[in-house]
Amino acid sequence: MSAAAHEEEHIHLPEPTIWPFILVLGISPLPVAAILALRPELPLHYLWPAILGFGGFLTLVGTLGWVTMVIREKTTIDQTWGNNTLTMAWKLFLLSEAAIFSAFFGHLFYTMYHAESRAILGNTWPPIGTPHIALSIPALGTGVLVASSITCELAHKALLRGRRAAAKNWLMFTLILGFIFIGMQGYEWGHLMSYFGFTPSSSYVGTIFYLITGFHGFHVITGLLMLFVVYARMELGSFDRRRHFSMNAASWYWHFVDVIWLFVFFVLYLGIQPSAH
Repeated sequence: MSAAAHEEEHIHLPEPTIWPFILVLGISPLPVAAILALRPELPLHYLWPAILGFGGFLTLVGTLGWVTMVIREKTTIDQTWGNNTLTMAWKLFLLSEAAIFSAFFGHLFYTMYHAESRAILGNTWPPIGTPHIALSIPALGTGVLVASSITCELAHKALLRGRRAAAKNWLMFTLILGFIFIGMQGYEWGHLMSYFGFTPSSSYVGTIFYLITGFHGFHVITGLLMLFVVYARMELGSFDRRRHFSMNAASWYWHFVDVIWLFVFFVLYLGIQPSAH
């Protein structure tokens, strides 16, 4: 059999599905809700909670529906070829996510060290009026995420050894630590907004701070959803030593989120401290 014929045998066309369309319908209202929440002077500002809830619900339904379809579809194709294809696709996806964060950090570095940008901000860094952001909560959050990365890896290793009960326990610890981190970030945001009036519209620092930490927080929530799906599939006995790509993908994503947070802490939080100028 020729190489071309062998390659043609492994061409797989997914079945038509409505889930991507539902996911797009759910994601599209989210930036609209964010803009309305940040700009009270806009018409229909008071509708942002309803728009956010509607978009979030459709996003969750679309994501879970699409994930379920992919999981079911994997049982109908060659496992080795399917795993190799999904692994490459997932690596490219993580690379694209890293590019987005790199753009955010690149803009931050440009503003911090470019003469014209510093002049616009008053030739001081951080700009005058930027509140002192205590490092205690983000430092503790760093420890929580590092610990969660360790427990996630322990869950992965336990699954590879066939110790399903241990894998579920370690994965549950990972989920708990992830929720703790999100709770800490929510508390920090509330504190900065309530006591210092530090909002995304306060200054450039406020915009870049909430943009980067909020985008990272969104990734943490996404990672938690992925880990929850993996835990549910463990409960259903869907994984074994050979068939566990979802665990691989979720663990890689969680490690990626943790590494990005290290950049957030050491570049953003330390970079906007008053002693930095």
